[in-house]
Amino acid sequence: MNILKEIFLWVIYSSITASLISTIIILIKKICNNHIKPRVQHALWFLVLIKLLIPFSLQSDISIFNLFPQNIISTTYEEANLSRIYIREERLNDKWISGISEDRDNLKMKTNDKKKKTSKEKISLKDKAIEISVCLWTTGTIFLGALVLVSSISFKKNKVNFSKVKDLKTINILNLTKEKLKLKKDISIYTSNKIKTPFIYGILKPKVYIPKQILSLCNESELNYIILHELIHYKRKDLIWNLLSILAIIVHWFNPIVWISMKKMRQDREVACDNLVLETIGEEESIDYGMTIITLSKIKLNNSDKRLINLYFYEDKNQIERRINLIKRFRKDSYKISVGGALVITLLSAVTLTNASGYNISSDTYVNMNIEQKELHKYKELDVPYKSFNNLERAADFISFDLRVPDYIPEGYELYQIHVEKDNQIKIDFGRDIRDTNNNEEHFDYIVSTESIVENIKKTFKDNERVTIEEKPMTISNIKGINLIKTRKFENDPNQELRDIYEVQKYFIWETNGLWYGIKYYRYDNISDRSEYLSEISKVDMEKIIASLKHFKDISNVSYISKSWEPYFNIYGEKDFRKAEKQLGFTPKFKLNLPEGLTMKLSQVGEVLYASDEKNNEYQKLRDLKSYYDIKNNSEVQISFRQIKSYTDDYIEKLEKSKGNGLEKINIDEVEVLKYEVEQEHYSNRITQETEQNVKLKIYKWEQNGVIYTLSINTELDNENEILKAFIK
Repeated sequence: MNILKEIFLWVIYSSITASLISTIIILIKKICNNHIKPRVQHALWFLVLIKLLIPFSLQSDISIFNLFPQNIISTTYEEANLSRIYIREERLNDKWISGISEDRDNLKMKTNDKKKKTSKEKISLKDKAIEISVCLWTTGTIFLGALVLVSSISFKKNKVNFSKVKDLKTINILNLTKEKLKLKKDISIYTSNKIKTPFIYGILKPKVYIPKQILSLCNESELNYIILHELIHYKRKDLIWNLLSILAIIVHWFNPIVWISMKKMRQDREVACDNLVLETIGEEESIDYGMTIITLSKIKLNNSDKRLINLYFYEDKNQIERRINLIKRFRKDSYKISVGGALVITLLSAVTLTNASGYNISSDTYVNMNIEQKELHKYKELDVPYKSFNNLERAADFISFDLRVPDYIPEGYELYQIHVEKDNQIKIDFGRDIRDTNNNEEHFDYIVSTESIVENIKKTFKDNERVTIEEKPMTISNIKGINLIKTRKFENDPNQELRDIYEVQKYFIWETNGLWYGIKYYRYDNISDRSEYLSEISKVDMEKIIASLKHFKDISNVSYISKSWEPYFNIYGEKDFRKAEKQLGFTPKFKLNLPEGLTMKLSQVGEVLYASDEKNNEYQKLRDLKSYYDIKNNSEVQISFRQIKSYTDDYIEKLEKSKGNGLEKINIDEVEVLKYEVEQEHYSNRITQETEQNVKLKIYKWEQNGVIYTLSINTELDNENEILKAFIK
């Protein structure tokens, strides 16, 4: 459905812009009709056809759409852009790499721009309307396409009613005409009583069809004109333009202006064909040719001959009169496109086939048209199941409910991190440093969810035999809720004294107006053998927190920008990518997938210090981007990729000297890459930090355009060079 949405919104946009172009062409023809050659008049309709069928175009300051008010065109652009954001954000998921890995459901992210409830309801209604429109448009397109297909199949089945013309006189006329037009294609003539007018059919295997009545009544001269007219249609590629016109009508069936435009295009095509016929036979035969058209027009089409593919443009009396009048005015060389005609077509192409400056349609996806095509190599969305943020404004882009947060937190606490799990749960972690105890810091969590927090916790640990969950009633500030206590036991370190190692977490959880709220107010553990950890906020503080809850945009007393994590942020959407691009000082390489089935799990912008003056201990801050990859269901393979602007002109040279003989040089796509190995400790037990073994990391370093790239691989892979190539190109 998401892809259909994107296609539909593009169809609406192209239909509107093509309608404007059609109106312009009709006005030009009305004003300058007798001064524009038939071939040029027909060529002008290609501008409409291109706009209807090609899904992208360049931006230009000379585009005629710059003259129109934004509410005429930009509304469709905005709808398309909103859909792309909506669609992409439904897919945008992330995972925070943390010490304790817990199974979590795959999550689905929704709209990017969440404001207040009323605005969200408007977006929802608008999206419903779009979905209904998509269904109607799809149904109409399939129905009309099926009718055209059935009509075409039916015509081919009826070929048994046609007989190949073997009359030598007719065949001779056909061959002479082909020779005159320099056509080498094998084209035959067929006849039947079932048809009432001549036509040519078939792009790959064209055949001319002439009614038996006409073959018997026409003289040699008239037959020559008929065959010449049909073969010129083939020479001019009119069969292809006719097919594209039918395709445009199938896709844009809801727009009457498109039907009118394609009908007028067909009419101008007939006139242009007449013009080339006259150019071929000469001005002196124009009257005879015109009389032949009049003779044929007297033969009326019956219903069985009105095939669907021709229904929209069969000729009426006015069109016959127009053709006769143009034949009477024919002058030699009038078919050729003059310099003036070429300039008109070029100018109109420049101003109508380009988009107005400043209009952009992008993700991931939409669903991008101009900007997406241009930026595709730079950015694609990361689809992972758990997201972390250093500020509430960005986190709020990924939730689907009316978020209320504390405007009071206990003294000394500040925002630490925000985690979004699904589009329906947000966890805000507040912390403070403790200098006078064994604790490094204390934390409490505030949680909001559209689903039961109690059930979510139970679901997460239902298969863990070391976890027990206890529920008790609890009331705070007249709010009746649940006191949930989660206890988790850990294995003992066999090299240390036997003792019980466990962790206890306590929550107060309640429900209000369809939303679940929770405060994790207590945590204790004795994981370290040197000290115990205890973090707790009082019941009084919990009462104040609950009483202070406000819509996140109305907060005035609490800062929702993390001081600790402000320099660090993950890339989840294009907004993050653009921010990273600005802070890094270059456009980073963003590869979601690599050879060997490797997929990106995390991409984080960070901050590093380097010694700008080692003697004086002077340091400078730089931003870097680290991306992490692994293989699904195989946690043994880990790859990291780091990008940082080069902070010294001789970095690679110094690296070569420092590594000496342990360095290998390889060449990948004409880029010199330095390869070496380092050892890294690998812990088998995260509690005791017992070292299982040292892991050898293979490091690849290279420099491109002033950026240092580092690829680290922790195991042997069959095609490491292919992985390197993916990052180098």
